[in-house]
Amino acid sequence: MELTPTEFRLLWFITDHSGRTCSVRDILESVWESPHYSQDVVKWHIASLRSKLEANPRNPRYIITVWGVGYRYDPPVADAVAIGRGEKEVVKSGV
Repeated sequence: MELTPTEFRLLWFITDHSGRTCSVRDILESVWESPHYSQDVVKWHIASLRSKLEANPRNPRYIITVWGVGYRYDPPVADAVAIGRGEKEVVKSGV
């Protein structure tokens, strides 16, 4: 799948914080390196990522909106089990 550099940085950031909610402000500061962008830029890029990653972008399984806070990446079940056990290599899930 092809990602823009910004989509890649955004995906890297939220997957690096897998299972935890990332505030829009934290995303802006880390991905765009400034909190002064509009929150809409995050929403737009999340929608773009979902269209590339999710089987049904309108009902996402991996990139979850936490209303009023931000976004959370929920790894596929096999990945979450491996992370919970502290394994360094994560089972590839095809996502």
